[in-house]
Amino acid sequence: MTKRTVGLQAKLFRVFAAQALLIGAAAIAGVYATAFIVEHVLVRAALQGEAEHFWGLYQQDPDVPLPNTQNLHGYMDRQGEGPLPPGFADIEPGFGRHELNGRMPIVFVSDFDDKRVYLVFDEEQVSELAFYFGIAPLSAVLLTIYLLMWLAFRQSRRAISPIVTLAREVEQVDPLKADLNEFEFTAAEGPNSEVIVLINAIRQLVERLRRFLERERSFTRDASHELRTPLAVISGNADLLQTSEQLSASDKNAVERIKNTVRDMRELTETLMLLAHEDEAALLAEQVIVNDLMDELLDQLGPLIANSGNQVDKDYMALLEINASPQVLKILFTNLLRNALAYTDQGTITVQVSDDRVAIHDTGRGISAQDLEHVFEPFVRAGEQKHGDRKGHGLGLAIVKRLCDRHQWRIVAESELGVGTTVAIVFKDSGLLP
Repeated sequence: MTKRTVGLQAKLFRVFAAQALLIGAAAIAGVYATAFIVEHVLVRAALQGEAEHFWGLYQQDPDVPLPNTQNLHGYMDRQGEGPLPPGFADIEPGFGRHELNGRMPIVFVSDFDDKRVYLVFDEEQVSELAFYFGIAPLSAVLLTIYLLMWLAFRQSRRAISPIVTLAREVEQVDPLKADLNEFEFTAAEGPNSEVIVLINAIRQLVERLRRFLERERSFTRDASHELRTPLAVISGNADLLQTSEQLSASDKNAVERIKNTVRDMRELTETLMLLAHEDEAALLAEQVIVNDLMDELLDQLGPLIANSGNQVDKDYMALLEINASPQVLKILFTNLLRNALAYTDQGTITVQVSDDRVAIHDTGRGISAQDLEHVFEPFVRAGEQKHGDRKGHGLGLAIVKRLCDRHQWRIVAESELGVGTTVAIVFKDSGLLP
């Protein structure tokens, strides 16, 4: 089962959610940046200004009172003497936070001659004002932005909803069975010109595809049907010629080659007829023991194996049973065996059956890595330029690949020049018999 892709609405939601998160993160970062600037720049500059202002007044009048407001308190230490809050005597000159009465106010320490002033700024009330005049308006702005984004999301989703509806309706339609020209798409309702254009384009494309497939099936079916009669006539006359006593040995060999060619053409015709059916009902599946079917095929191919001069060995590692059409399996295995026999000279072909696959290995000429990439393409014959003596049209492996794809079986080919080739068909949902 293929992984479902992300839809337009989900992507749109992700975009708006990402924007909302970015705006929120930017707002929070702005708040922290503002707090940092207020504390480390503005407050520090203000306290430094207060200290300079106090020392200026102190030079004029040593009895000038220390700052004492609702948020700012001053303490003075003269030569290590003077009433100071606990722990303040150890504070070095500069700017920082220190504990006072269970709180952590901002403290600025400044020296002048042998005297030291401690300015304590309690920013709690200032923070409350900052909240009411800063955080609250910012929150209102954020809520307004989010509301506008939500409305924009709703409008955007409403704009693309006809496309999403169309995609869901098209997903439910089988283009090979339904008549899209007569099918009514609910997404076409309303003034959605783009959706109507898409629907018309889909209908035209599917109709062209339907006509193309129908022409292909008709041609394959008709051509296969028309070939049966001449093939039967040729085969019958070849049988009659072979019984004639007036034929020489070379003539009988020629007749035998004609019969073999007719048999190959008949099998190819049956294969084309099979491929012409697109519905699975045409392929009656049943439980097939692959080992028994392979034995039957090897018996049928006995004369071909004998004439090829090759030896066929069986390596049955398991008793494999699958649910498939016996006709399809015969076509697959016959094509693979014929290929192995055709490209092997006085060698060995090994038929291996294991728990989930059938592999046919030969000790033939092998296939180059470049040719191996195209070996399952129609009308491609591996090594044709070097070995033009091999007969065939390059359709065998292409047919095998098409049947495997149709049944969701995997076909694997490995080869090495001068060593041999192995082609394996891996079956899904296979079973082992005891």
